[in-house]
Amino acid sequence: MLWNRSRPIVGLAAIVGVVAACATTITVRGSIPSIPDEPVRIVDAEFDGNHVTMRDAASGAPLMMPRFMPLHTGREGWSLSPTFEFTPHPAGFDLVATYHNDTSAPAHLGEIVLHTFTLGSRITIPDFRWAGEPVRKSFASPPAWMYAYPGNLYSPVGVLASDDHAIGVSLMYPVTEYKHNVMIYTRTRGGRAAEGEGGQGWQMRFAFSDPRGNIDNLYVPELLEPGATQSYAFAVRVTRNPDDWIRTLQPYHDYFRSTYGDVKYERRNDPVRARAISTDALQDSDNIRGWTRPWAFRPDEFGWKPWVDEILSSPQYRRSMLWAPSGLYDRGPNYPMQFVAPLQDDANLATAFDPAIGLPRVKASGMDLGLWWGHSARYADSWNPSRLDVLDPDDPEHMQYVYRELDAARAAGATMIGLDEFTHRYMHTWDAIEWLDLLKQRYPEFTFISEPKASDVLHNVAPTYYRGFVWPQTADNYDDVTRIHSPHFLADLVNPGHETWAALSWSQFERYFGAPASREKILSDIEKAARLGFIPLVHADVEFDRMPYASESWEWSIPSDMRDGDGYDGEDISSLPGDGETDGDSGHGGGSGDDTGAGTTPRLIMTTVRGIEEPREYRAARYVTRARDDTARGGSGNRTRDARPRVVTTYSRYYSRNGRGDDGDDQDGSDLVDDPGDGDAGDDAGDGDGGDDDSGDDTGDDGSDDDTGDDEPGNDDPPNDDPINDPEKD
Repeated sequence: MLWNRSRPIVGLAAIVGVVAACATTITVRGSIPSIPDEPVRIVDAEFDGNHVTMRDAASGAPLMMPRFMPLHTGREGWSLSPTFEFTPHPAGFDLVATYHNDTSAPAHLGEIVLHTFTLGSRITIPDFRWAGEPVRKSFASPPAWMYAYPGNLYSPVGVLASDDHAIGVSLMYPVTEYKHNVMIYTRTRGGRAAEGEGGQGWQMRFAFSDPRGNIDNLYVPELLEPGATQSYAFAVRVTRNPDDWIRTLQPYHDYFRSTYGDVKYERRNDPVRARAISTDALQDSDNIRGWTRPWAFRPDEFGWKPWVDEILSSPQYRRSMLWAPSGLYDRGPNYPMQFVAPLQDDANLATAFDPAIGLPRVKASGMDLGLWWGHSARYADSWNPSRLDVLDPDDPEHMQYVYRELDAARAAGATMIGLDEFTHRYMHTWDAIEWLDLLKQRYPEFTFISEPKASDVLHNVAPTYYRGFVWPQTADNYDDVTRIHSPHFLADLVNPGHETWAALSWSQFERYFGAPASREKILSDIEKAARLGFIPLVHADVEFDRMPYASESWEWSIPSDMRDGDGYDGEDISSLPGDGETDGDSGHGGGSGDDTGAGTTPRLIMTTVRGIEEPREYRAARYVTRARDDTARGGSGNRTRDARPRVVTTYSRYYSRNGRGDDGDDQDGSDLVDDPGDGDAGDDAGDGDGGDDDSGDDTGDDGSDDDTGDDEPGNDDPPNDDPINDPEKD
């Protein structure tokens, strides 16, 4: 079997073992790597066996009041009760919950509930489904978030921040070994739970299995086998400077980095051109597969030479990703799983493989070609399938299909494969990691890009796609239609060196703002994404005045004393778009050449991102390097700097002073509407809003907003609208 669906028994010793390599010495069985002790104790924390009380050590202000509620909830006869090990810390506490099943049947684990955090009536919460953009919440509009890790959340962590404190909570467990989800709730409770010192507050719930019996919400709830023992470590950290909230997640940083290490791929920082070869907006009886572009570009009529000539005519883009290269189903869920091999069945389409006029010319020119593998975690037994099955690597018929498609992609000269709907729902993340390892062994020349946005353990092994735009019902300003407002904080924290593609589209601007997006606006958005560390995936026909190479955002978004490992280069400088990648290379890595000049630590200040048509309220993390003379732009590879101080804006004041998503706005994109597409010469690859990869709302009803939406170009299906095999109905 490709992967063993049974799990090894992993207990407390294993958790301690995987973090033993961290910088912080582990001296107590079950303790967790933590931030360096601060000179002054921040909190006093006490544990009575089933309740934690925590106060500010200086003022005595209550920060965590347990009320009458225990740490563990479950149902007698249904779930196990853990034992706890508690270790106080100057900035919080560590708690290890250990479960042992001494019964004769598999048993659920229930929930661990950390409560009540008495931070006042208004708090700011980073939205870790996305890049960590702040969302403000209050008792009047409380959060009812129920999100799964892996799947919805990047990492199993949460932060609650008031004006005076930020409290970070990290859950550490070996997810690739335990092979189960955790559902994380952020909520407030009134009534009796609001009575007592500190008044009403906030709680974080970690559900390994739902004590109310709604276990389907968890995708993969935990069932502990008879005789097995497993442990889960929680670290709670507090800072009196809410701007420094990222430091409260130091324990998770240490755990993840020691367990999974650096990213397993070499980052590219150059932009990618997205092109739709087919779109359902153009499907009709004369164009059943929906080929885009003018008639002269139809590969079924004129072969692939016109398309290849078009790709080669844009030499600024060293990478191009093609959606639906084999066309679209005229019935059934697009995009087709048969994304390359069907081209072999028609003489004109088969020119795709011709080295003289076809797609291999792209690779021969020194560019990189990507092909988008539709519904990559599912299987169809025919074109226009009657149903989709979950891809099973243990099924020889399924694997024959996989190898046929990828062998054809290799013959076409592809070097990148986009994994459409590579979701936890269809292929569990721990299985997906093993699956990708198998594919990389057979196809070492391929870089696989997962879609939709990956959780941290998957992002560690493959680049990921991040939908950088949203089409709401209404939009008052440009901020309403973009998700790129900050660096990807958690990816920068635990996966420095990550490659994250930000899909950028402007196809609906005229609908919202009365006119198409200007060239200046498009370039401004592209440069903003690159400054914030995202790889621009450009869904527009635009050339650059200067190349938008993505910055190494982890070098300025994470405090220097928190960085470690090879993913960080130890130098607080990163390339702005157009600065430093001027030696004519194709954008691999961070550029060549020597950096000369003083190596002083940069000051942290707040600055406004420059850019044409930038919304007034936009404030972002921006890196301003020292001035460089023309030798850097002349290709010599040597960079010189004048004596002006380097300036970096980090997560801090941007975050706390510009909390986005005022009460009720959870920025989950659930208000997407159908986009029929504009059919403009294939420029809308990847921008069809056929559903959001967080298509559920934040009402806390079931937490089922899995990343299954159509985050890709030209697909007009509404969220989770699979007429053949709707996952919400399975």
